[in-house]
Amino acid sequence: MNYLNTKNSVKGFTILELMVSVGLITFLASLSATGYAAMRENMQLQNSTNEVRETIQLAQNKAMSAEAGESAGICFDYNKKNYYLVRGTDCRNILSSFALPGNIYFSELPPDHKIIFAKLTGESSYTNTFTLSVYSGEEQVQFKMNSNGLSYE
Repeated sequence: MNYLNTKNSVKGFTILELMVSVGLITFLASLSATGYAAMRENMQLQNSTNEVRETIQLAQNKAMSAEAGESAGICFDYNKKNYYLVRGTDCRNILSSFALPGNIYFSELPPDHKIIFAKLTGESSYTNTFTLSVYSGEEQVQFKMNSNGLSYE
C-alpha cells in the first residue's frame, strides 16, 4: 500500500520566496518610475522649446508684416514661468499669453525681460542668449538671438 504522507504533500511558497518576489517586483517598479519621470521631464522641455521657438518666429513675422502698423515681440514675466506675444514695445499690449509647464522655467532672460522685433525689418532688439531649464537642473535648452532676430539652438 502506498500511503500519502500529508505532511510532505502540502504545496506552496515559503515566506522567504514571497519576500524575494515582492522585493524584486518593487525594485523593478522603482526603476521604471524613475525612467518615466526623466522621460516626461525631457518631453516637457522639448515641447516648451518648440512652443517658445514658434512664438518667437510668430512675433518676428508679425513685425515684418507690420501688422497693425507696429513692431511685435515677446515679453517674459518676472516669475520666469509665463511669456507673452505683444504688439509694439509695450508689454501691456498682449496678443497671446503662454505658460510653461510646472517644472520648466526661464533661467536666463534678457535684462529688460523682452525681445522686440523692428517693424518691416524684423531685426531683434536683443542679440544674446536666454535659457529654458528644468528645476532638477539636469536639462536645459539655450536660445541664441542674432542681429537678424532669428533664434537657433
